[in-house]
This record gives sequence, structure tokens and C-alpha cells, in this order.
Amino acid sequence: MTLNKILRWIVAIGVFAIPAVIPFIVTGSMFFPFITGKAFAFRIIVEIIFGAWLLLALCDKNYRPKFSWILGALGVFLFVILLADIFAENPLKAFWSNFERMEGFVSLFHMALYFLVAGATLINEKFWNWTNFFRLNILTSIVMSSYGFLQLAGKITINQGGVRLDGTFGNATYLAGYMLMMIFLALFLFSKENNKWWKGIYSVTIIFNLIILYSTATRGALLGLIGGLILTAVIIAIFEKQNKTLRKISIGVAVAVIALSGIFFAIRNTDFVQSRPSLARLTSISASNSDAQARFMVWNMAWQGFKERPILGWGQEGFNFVFNKYYNPDMYGREQWFDRTHSILFDWLVAGGILGFLGYYSILVMAFLYIWGFKKIPDSKFNFSVTEKALLTGLLAAYWFQNVFVFDNVVSYILFFSFLAYLHSDRSINIKKIESLSEPKKSEVIQFYAPITIIVLAVIIWFVNVKNISAAKDLLKALSPQPKGITENINYFKSAINRNSFGGQEIREQLVQAATNIISSKNPAITEDMKSQFLALSIDEIKKQIKAVPNDARNHIFLASLYSSIGSTSEAISSFESALKLSPAKQIIKISLASSYLQANEKQKALEVMKSAYESAPEISETALVYAITMIYNKDLIGAEALLKNTFGDDIPADLRLIQSYLQNNYFEKAIVLAKKAVSEDSSLQNMMSLASVYLGAGLRTSAVNVLREAIEKNPSFKEQGEYYIKEIQAGRNP
Repeated sequence: MTLNKILRWIVAIGVFAIPAVIPFIVTGSMFFPFITGKAFAFRIIVEIIFGAWLLLALCDKNYRPKFSWILGALGVFLFVILLADIFAENPLKAFWSNFERMEGFVSLFHMALYFLVAGATLINEKFWNWTNFFRLNILTSIVMSSYGFLQLAGKITINQGGVRLDGTFGNATYLAGYMLMMIFLALFLFSKENNKWWKGIYSVTIIFNLIILYSTATRGALLGLIGGLILTAVIIAIFEKQNKTLRKISIGVAVAVIALSGIFFAIRNTDFVQSRPSLARLTSISASNSDAQARFMVWNMAWQGFKERPILGWGQEGFNFVFNKYYNPDMYGREQWFDRTHSILFDWLVAGGILGFLGYYSILVMAFLYIWGFKKIPDSKFNFSVTEKALLTGLLAAYWFQNVFVFDNVVSYILFFSFLAYLHSDRSINIKKIESLSEPKKSEVIQFYAPITIIVLAVIIWFVNVKNISAAKDLLKALSPQPKGITENINYFKSAINRNSFGGQEIREQLVQAATNIISSKNPAITEDMKSQFLALSIDEIKKQIKAVPNDARNHIFLASLYSSIGSTSEAISSFESALKLSPAKQIIKISLASSYLQANEKQKALEVMKSAYESAPEISETALVYAITMIYNKDLIGAEALLKNTFGDDIPADLRLIQSYLQNNYFEKAIVLAKKAVSEDSSLQNMMSLASVYLGAGLRTSAVNVLREAIEKNPSFKEQGEYYIKEIQAGRNP
């Protein structure tokens, strides 16, 4: 076998392995198993095939890169995002992302390398060509849909719980996006195919994928499907001049899709719809529902961030800074740490400013123009018919439309860049300077170029992947029970940190959360020395994270929460105050800070903070409750009662914090009423102990004893402790 043939096989097998293997990878040994395994595998394969392709292009002019305006637009986009990431608020994260997302510039750059390799090789092969590549994608989607059917049947667990299928993506939205693109790809291939067997396979693919897409109950993907189908049908109806039957069918499809959508929307409140969870969710699309309102608030925050940095934005992974700085108090009660705008439009406006936004959309525009013959090549193999142009346009539109409401992941990126490479590969022109380079002797390639390429590849694979994979594995081990106990867990945390991976912030956050749980643990196997080790390590590491990224409010909150868990109130206050400067409207910070102020007996400061929190969003009941509690600690009972009445009416919640505030400020009657209400609603041991404590604080010792006896009857395991409390109370002491 010749050197060229070996290199061609390496490249071709790698390119074909990407759509066939990557979607199914789930690495249970790594942190974020549905994300990290796919991304690392993709990067390693791309690095290998890119190295082989470089050698192949060196030896054979037929495989050298060519120019297209899609490539040009992609190059400009990458350059702009590179600049944006260099000047980002957190350049390290902008380049590398984290384990949860696995994006950043590194991911984009690998996608571009994949684009180059696929676009330069698949057009030149008899078997390893675009037709077979897309057929493999179709077969892969059938396997994925079959996996989804097993989830529907209950044979395989739905990873995220509930009824929304997620396949091997761990996320219903990701699976829906994959199915959406496969449906349009199958329609496109069906329109080109003459073989009846393949037409049958494409038909099965469309049916299977439609069922799975529906079962994901993903509204953005459904809207993308509807919009893409209607656009496709309209284009055929307008531009198809020869096949009148096809025109009539297209008009019928457009009318049918619109009519069915209208019918389901009209009957959305009927039992037929509401009794089917997927259908009920899909028909709940409304600009006024809570999900839509939250999305609009997030988009407004993104717009404020864009206006602050309109040229190059905040860099990739920079939206968390925008979200914190321009936080809308009405978002309280929802996700508090958005790192995405959940819209590709605003994602690129924030990440790359107007230049990044225009760079991204220039790629889509060029793809559209190439579909419609913007650059005509005399010997082009892609002679698209009107129907094929319509379907490719529909695919592009569906992909874009669903991304208006979500964001990309590694698999959707692979499909999108495959589509771009397909258009680029045939509608491109030779780059004369590259084409004219002489081909070296094979002996020279084997003795010089190949060894250098292998060495460089080994270094890149280790630096980009291996050490980060090891860190992700160590982190998961650190979070899992270990045979040697807590000591082994802390050693894995140390190992994960010492690998200096791009997941440093995630590792430190998980360390702090683990430390907080361990410090409060009553497990006798966890010694004070173990707790001290965890505490010292977590404080030291989260401080390092703050030093590295001082403007991230999230880091300050983690440190503050850790201090709060060990009773270091003054340190907690300092950290919460730092966080509040970075996110001045976030109520969860204000509530935590007010709690710390109360612990430090700085009641007036607590009142001022909660007054600000309440006035920013008076409709939020939790904020009103905590504000009322701070009023009680400040002896403003009249103001607290009025606020509670205005917020809750006559149904004031039996919240233990409120009960405690009444008790500590000697409003015993009110404390007793609420404590009794809590027991009537839920006679848990905690609530009964609270009632006994209130009675005891009010001097009603007999009532306290009676409650404890009742608690013993309902909770036999509490007998020894309860009888001890009773003896102490009867002896005139407060246990």
C-alpha cells in the first residue's frame, strides 16, 4: 500500500467516524459524561486526520485546500472571534470553555480544521464521498431514533428524567436539533436518489425522526421544522417551472402544515392535548408564558451587554458577566447562573460584538448564495435542482430558526460544518500559490515530514486532550464514594486541580460544595481533621480562582457561602459585598448578605439591603418574606405585618425563618400560631421540634413537653433524645 493510499484511508476513516461514532459517546468516567466524551473524541480524531491530511496535501496536489467564499467568511469569523477572545473578560475560559460546554475558540478552531479536511478530501474519492458520508449520517440517525424508541418503551432510562427523550445526548433539546437536521437531510437525499431501496431507507428515517423529534417536546426545533417545511414548499411552488405536479404537492404541504399547526393551537386547552405531555408542551408556545418571559429578560440583558461592548463583545463564555451585571430582579426563582442567552443571535452579539455577529451571518449568507449558484463552476458535480435548492435552503433555515431559541453543541456544530464543507468542496477554486508548490519525494516525507508531524500531533493531543481528560476523570472520582473514604476524595480533588486543566473553576466550585457538605456532616467516620483539610483546601483554591478572575460574582458567592457554613460571619459579609458590587441587582446575593448582617447583629444594614431587594421586584414573595423578617428583627412589627398581609393575604406561610424571628424578638403569640400551622400542614419531626422550642421560649413548659411526647410517639428513633429534652425541661433547664 502506497503512502498516499495509507494517508487517504486515515483521513477518510476519521471523517466518516465522526458522524458515526461521536453522537453515541457517553463517558461515565468523566465529569459531564454526555458532553466531555463527545468533544474530546471529536478533537482527537480531527487532530489526527488533520495531520494526515497535511502530509497527503503535501504529497498530492489533488488534496490541497481550495478557496471559496464560505471558507473566506469562516476565516474572517474565526479571526474576529480570536480577537474577541484575546480581549475577553476571561480569556482563558474564552479560549478553552469548560467541561459543561466544551466550546470556546479551541472548539471552533477544531470545527474549522474538520471543515478543511472534509471539504478537501470527500470530493476526490470513489467510495469515501459525500453521498456515502450523508448516507452514513442517515443510518446513524436511524440507530439514534431506535435508541429513542427504547426510551419511550421504558427499556432505557431517560437521562434527564420526565417524558422528554434525550437519547445519548443527555438533553432533549440537543437530540431534537439532531433529528431536525436529519429529517431535512433525508428529504434532500430522497429528492436526489434513484435507488428504490435507499428511497425506502430515507422514508423510514423521516418517519422515525419525526416521532422522536415530537417526543422530545422541544418547541424551538418544532418551530424550525414547521418554518423549514413551509419555506421549502413555498420555494418549490414559486420556482419549480417544469414539474407542475410537484408544485401542487408543495402548495398542499404548505397548506397542510399551516392548517395542522393552527388546529393543534386552537385545541391546545382540550383534554386530548393536555393529557399528552409532549403535545401539551409543544402547544404551549406563547409570548406571555413564564418561559418566554424569562427568555425575553435574558435577551434584554444580552442587549445591554452588547451596547456596553458593541465592537468585539465580551469574548466566548462571557455572558455570565453580562448576566450578573445586568441581572433583572424578576428572574428570581429561575436559573441564577445563565451562561448562554439561549439564542444564537444574542450569543454572537455578546461573544463577538457586531463584528462577530456579522462574521457568523456572513457564513450563512455565503452558504445560501452557494446553494443558489452564486459561484458557478463549469464541471460542478452539484447540479442542484429547484427542489434540492429548496430543501437545502429549508435545512439552513430550520437550523437557524431553532437556534434562535437555543444554542449549538458539539454534534450540531459537526452537522453544520459538514454542510458547509459539502457546499465548499465543489464550489471552490484552486489557490494557485498552494497548487504550484512542488511535491516532495516520498522518502523525504517518510524520513522528515512524517516524524515531525507525529511528534507535534502527540504534543497537541496531550496538551489539548489527555491532561484535561485526566482532570475530568479525577473530578468525577472526587465526587464519588471511594473505598478509602474522604481522604481519597480530597486526594482526587488535589490531583484534578494540579493538572492545570481548563476545568479549574468547575473543580474548585465542586470542591467548595463538597467541603460545605462534609463540614456539616454528622457522620462519625468523618473526623475533624478531615473537615479541616477540606476546608483549608477549598478556601485556598476558591481564593486562587477569585485572584485569576476577580470580576466573576459567582466565585465570590462560593467563598461567602463557605465562610457562612463555618460561622465566619465577617468574612462572609465581605465576600457577599464583593459579589453584590459585581451583580448589584441579584436578590439571592442580597438575601444571603442580609442573613449574614443579621448574624453579625447589624440589623439596620440587613434592613437596608432587603428594602432594596424588595423594591426592585415587590411581586416576588420570597423577597417580601425575608424583608418582613428583617423588619421584625428591627422591631418594626407593624411594617412587617402590613407587608406580609399585602403579599400573602390571610395565608401567611409557616416559614421556620419567620417563626424564629417572632420567637427571638419575643412575639410569642405570633410564633405559636405559625408553628402550630406548620405542624398541621406537615407533622415532621423538625416542625414539631420547632413548636416545642416556641412553647419553651414563651415559658409554656408543659405544652413543650406534650409536643415532645407526641413527637416521640410518631418518631420512635427520637425517643432517647426526646426524653432527655423532657427531663431537662421538667428540671427547669433549657436543653
